Amino acid sequence: MSRRSIALILKQFRFELVVIVGVLLGMAALEVVVLLWLPGLEAQAAVCGPAFQCPELITLGAILVNMGQVIPLISSFVGGAGAIILGVAVVGREVERGTATLAWPLARSRRRWLATRVVVVGAILMLAAAAPAMVANLLVPVVRPEFGGKSVFFMFETRGLLPIGRDVAAFAVAILAGAAFGRLLPGLLLALVLASLVYWVQSTVNGAWRTGDAVVMPDGEYDVNLVLDSRLRDASGQILTWNEASDRDRLPDGSFPDGWPDSKYEQVTIGLPGSRQPGIDRREAGLYGIFALLLIGASAVVVDRRRPY
Repeated sequence: MSRRSIALILKQFRFELVVIVGVLLGMAALEVVVLLWLPGLEAQAAVCGPAFQCPELITLGAILVNMGQVIPLISSFVGGAGAIILGVAVVGREVERGTATLAWPLARSRRRWLATRVVVVGAILMLAAAAPAMVANLLVPVVRPEFGGKSVFFMFETRGLLPIGRDVAAFAVAILAGAAFGRLLPGLLLALVLASLVYWVQSTVNGAWRTGDAVVMPDGEYDVNLVLDSRLRDASGQILTWNEASDRDRLPDGSFPDGWPDSKYEQVTIGLPGSRQPGIDRREAGLYGIFALLLIGASAVVVDRRRPY
């Protein structure tokens, strides 16, 4: 991978990269503003006394807290949308414009040509997406100081490794869609469909993993822990789903005993404690990475076999 090839790729994607990277870095900068400003503001409000004596500080603090929770959500959306736009263009724009008829014969191999573009554009996208995602991790103890800096599931899907992995998977999905259609607009539509499918598969697998690791949770602290479902616990301590309990206790006429289920079971909540959040973050981001590798491999096969027009 020569400097000349990298410079050519950056020139081809300069508009999309400037806009997407600029927005993501701008979101990260706003998060840094909240990170640096909010603690001092809260200290001033504490010195000021009752809230009615300094309403301006309280109002500004509430705005910053809301910004600290909304900006990571917007960044996650921008990263995913940008990944799809960039991914479709990696192959789709070359084929649509007809430049693939020149670029592919000149390349040593089509797969190497694709790998170079994927690495250059994908690395920039990952670094840009990592900025707001990592700063958002630092925001949690600032916007919610009552957590005391411990691991929690609060905003966990919009911070840390998970949004980065999701963006990488969206990028890989879009590459495959662009390679399959060789056109930008149909590629974008297919990418949205495939991205939804990948997200559904990921959610199904993650749901099974989470449920398999779930334990009975104490009441409260719903932002700290990840609540998954409601279950029933019998007198022996066995945990049953509602379907399992209803199948066990349903009378021949289809009804249930009086007072069911409270007369026989205790309703409990299952979920994951906040201490599991870092491990869940790594595991689910890694699953997105596996999807991305498989999709990029499929894209290489498509590029290797398709016509350059």
